Amino acid sequence: MVDRYSKNQKLLVFISYLTLYFGLQVVLLGIYTYELSLQGIELIPENLIVPGINATFISAVISFLVILLIARKILIEGLVTLFSKVRYIALALGGFALMYIANIGLTVLYDVLGIVGNSLNQEYLETMISVNPLIMALPIAILIPVVEEVVFRGVMLEYFERRIGVIGGVIISSALFGLIHVSNAESLVFFPIYFTLGLILALIYVKSNKNILVPIIAHILNNGIAVLALLIMNGGL
Repeated sequence: MVDRYSKNQKLLVFISYLTLYFGLQVVLLGIYTYELSLQGIELIPENLIVPGINATFISAVISFLVILLIARKILIEGLVTLFSKVRYIALALGGFALMYIANIGLTVLYDVLGIVGNSLNQEYLETMISVNPLIMALPIAILIPVVEEVVFRGVMLEYFERRIGVIGGVIISSALFGLIHVSNAESLVFFPIYFTLGLILALIYVKSNKNILVPIIAHILNNGIAVLALLIMNGGL
């Protein structure tokens, strides 16, 4: 089994994801919150929406650029080989189609079970798009999918695969992907949705001989369609 990422690359990608995406959001939101308190503005959720959007945008852009730099050879290799086999494109499009079908199927199932609402992650994304569609469309549709695929499929899946096999790697990386998208205990009920999406992305990654561009394209299409739908509904287009 050949490692596509060196140990240093894996460590740098993981640290960058935790510190530049999540850590930086917390730091920036803390700074914005402090500034609001100095201005005598009440720290209620409604007043924290714009600071939250700014923090998310900045952290998404910076983490994307850093991870792009770290994993540039893998991404370039994936891009070069992407069009060498028709099945790579077919896997990307098929993966997106499966994600779309899974989303619809699980939504219907949740309705039947009487589970209403969305995860905190989904509600936050919808709020960001409705408040500032032009700024948040890019990170949600493109930057975050690239970052997450490099982290969860490119690094985590391969890390666990070397230790417990490909099936274990697929399941654990998909479970971690699901957990990162359920931000609180109340959102855990929506874990199966994100786990299923992660499972589909992991499977097409493995089936494409680990061409990272295949799950990236499927992920971008999935998020892009969702963003486009929100923009249309909110009159952003």
